[in-house]
Amino acid sequence: MSDAANRYLVTTHDQGTWPSGAQLVLIDSGLQNTAVSEHLVRRTEVCPIDERLNRHHQLSNLCSELLEDLTTYLNAMHNESSSAQTWKIRLGLWLHHFVDTVYERWLAVSDVEAQFPSLKTELFPTDPQTICPEQSFDFYPISQSAQWNHWITGEIIRFNKQVEVFSSTRAHQWHGGAPGNTNDRSFKSRLRSSLRSSLLQIGLMSRHILATTYLPRKTELSLALRMKSLPTIWSEPTVPRAQFNTEMRNSVDFPKTVETSFNAFIRSVICSQIPRSMVEDYSALSRKAKSGRFARTPRTIFTANLHVTSDLFCIWMSHKQLQGSQILLAQHGGQYGQVAPPTRTEEHEIATSNKYFSWGWRTNDRHVIPAPAMPLVDITPSSTSVSSKNSLLLITDCTSRYARRPWPISSDNARYLNNLFQFVDNLSSENQSALRVRLHHDHAKYDFSHSTRWLDRFPRINLDSGHGPLTALRDQARLIVCTSLGTSELEQLAANQPTLFLLNHNIHPVRDSEQSVFSELEHSQVLFRDGSALAKHVQTIWNDVEAWWSSSLVQQSIGLYKDHFVEQSADPISFFQREILATVKTPT
Repeated sequence: MSDAANRYLVTTHDQGTWPSGAQLVLIDSGLQNTAVSEHLVRRTEVCPIDERLNRHHQLSNLCSELLEDLTTYLNAMHNESSSAQTWKIRLGLWLHHFVDTVYERWLAVSDVEAQFPSLKTELFPTDPQTICPEQSFDFYPISQSAQWNHWITGEIIRFNKQVEVFSSTRAHQWHGGAPGNTNDRSFKSRLRSSLRSSLLQIGLMSRHILATTYLPRKTELSLALRMKSLPTIWSEPTVPRAQFNTEMRNSVDFPKTVETSFNAFIRSVICSQIPRSMVEDYSALSRKAKSGRFARTPRTIFTANLHVTSDLFCIWMSHKQLQGSQILLAQHGGQYGQVAPPTRTEEHEIATSNKYFSWGWRTNDRHVIPAPAMPLVDITPSSTSVSSKNSLLLITDCTSRYARRPWPISSDNARYLNNLFQFVDNLSSENQSALRVRLHHDHAKYDFSHSTRWLDRFPRINLDSGHGPLTALRDQARLIVCTSLGTSELEQLAANQPTLFLLNHNIHPVRDSEQSVFSELEHSQVLFRDGSALAKHVQTIWNDVEAWWSSSLVQQSIGLYKDHFVEQSADPISFFQREILATVKTPT
């Protein structure tokens, strides 16, 4: 038998599904860890920024079409007449993440089918209840599970009919998927839940809802009191949950096509993946969102991320907007205003709010308001002399083996980690001794452990697990290196802590409107693309970091970056009070 005839397509990192005695073709190199010998994998070239933008816009248009059909489908199912904009508030963010993720898997299957003809694969049974999110926020962990990726890849393979498929006769125990019921029913837990429920009921009486705004607690309380309100401490009320119901999902027709395109495929699977909060649980959640104190209609609703984590909140917010409440959303992390293409979260928040607070960046949208960066409101410059500190702190990001956007992520991950290793390899012995590597707290959650990779390469490296407070490490650091566009660099710059960037432009592409800002950072040698070049720069400035940091060239570029992405205000409470009240006076 030829090698080609014995090639087997591997769709998941779960090695319990891998056969023995076959030439394995991994659908992505991200499924492979260091303990596994070499296998054939899909192509993993860097996806150029123009192609990323093209795919982003293409899928944006597809999502708009799907949203219209989902609106008709869900209205018929629930006997409603809600608009597409209302359903967008409820499930638009999930829709974009779902379509982006599935399209990446579609491209992966197309790659291996073109690269390796005569493939075969074994498909194992999967549980619809386990691979369908209970609510929208659950989709991310599900999309990183072996079971979901095996299922979606199998559906694509069956649809394309290019790979020989045989159904497994072996039993397989899947791990991961939809979160189970993890309710803690201890006395302390029940007491805490009761207290939060009472606080929620009090907060819902306010005319201005402030819930998870990312403002410091005291600032949020002061702002609420000025507007004769109280902060809303959100907690999920107990609502009966239903089981996944195929019959209910098939009770209404969803428009299909007979093509062999991705559009046709996504329409064939989307009804089985809509979060249960919008199908089986929707009636119960909607009734809850209209009853008791939830029935009150506040003048404004202001949050930074409850619309991301709670579908009940989204359903309630969509009802309140129809009744006249003004929706104010706010940035709640890094990347906003910087990366290209924009994150789906950024686009969704701008599209569904009456007013949107950025952390300083501007767009052509008049309702996007540059505002003081919420979590940085109380940050003050460090009073400790830099020269008295001894450590070099490298802050790293997590990675995921399965992509969330329609381009290969494993090649990006490999380049990211190799750039970090190159940086450490080229540090002087003095700088290596001073180095402390801060791992992301989720470094091993959705990928193979970063600590294993670091220790294999540098057995004596000083690793921090990422679970303790970052503040203590910062306070000891003479110099900090940030390796992604997150929130840590924003916090450090707000505190005027000497900070360097290590950003590969292929992994962290920046939008055209902000290229000049990053060019200035690179020109002033605050930002580096290459780890070895950064290591040489660190050695040059290490003995007098303060002089380098306070130089006019560096401070000018840092000032430009802060003007764009780290807005600060001497009186943030008055700023937000003014902007919130203005929304009521001149609703959009």
